[in-house]
Amino acid sequence: MDLMCGRLLFHGKEEPMSSTTQSKTQPPSSIVESVDPSELPQLAVQRLDLWAELTHQRTLLLASSNASAVINAECEVFSEPADRVSVDQEKDLAVLTRVRTIAKLRRVERALQLMYTNDYGQCQRCCESIPYERLRVQPDAQLCVPCLSFHETGSVHH
Repeated sequence: MDLMCGRLLFHGKEEPMSSTTQSKTQPPSSIVESVDPSELPQLAVQRLDLWAELTHQRTLLLASSNASAVINAECEVFSEPADRVSVDQEKDLAVLTRVRTIAKLRRVERALQLMYTNDYGQCQRCCESIPYERLRVQPDAQLCVPCLSFHETGSVHH
């Protein structure tokens, strides 16, 4: 369940997100509109930096996703069973890599869409701001470190 903590700034509506929708080539105006004027220079630079990093990651993930889209489905005849096992393992690894790439791409797309609202950079669990230092490391982060730790330790016990 996604919890939206802030209010929407983009004409009161969220833009629909889909993997086929191209992100805007310009950073969202909400980067500047959503901050206190006294914090504008530093915060705007930080958000522009995060927007640029998310856009870069999106480009790389799309290229990686397109490159791995072709999985060789030819029927091959192998003289050794070990050769068949090796090829099957390579195909399984390619599928798993593609699934992870698509999952990461979805998180990046979601973060780019949240850039158009006040919700980007807010923890989905506690609604507190995620520190810039964490967002620099993982710009698509959805949880602050304390909530992530709680989530991970809670998941271990279930």
